[in-house]
Amino acid sequence: MLHIKDNYYVQTDEERYILQIKILNDRTHGYVFETAGEYSSMKEVMDAVIKEMIKKEVNQKKSIPLHEIICIIKKRYKEFYEQMNCCSMNFV
Repeated sequence: MLHIKDNYYVQTDEERYILQIKILNDRTHGYVFETAGEYSSMKEVMDAVIKEMIKKEVNQKKSIPLHEIICIIKKRYKEFYEQMNCCSMNFV
């Protein structure tokens, strides 16, 4: 399993990349992995992680104008790809 960023991980097999999100199980108070999607390339996984991060940030705000959402999108893409260029991924 490959740790991408924060609570986002990728599990691979011969044909696909499975994006998983590490979440806290309220009942057991332990962590579990929830499948967020299956993709055919690592680039698709990276784009999906960014979109999940954007969705999470936008959903935390009650009301947000479109121009702020666009700024968030640009910021997240820039942040994510700058970090990927200077850091290595962690295998778990």
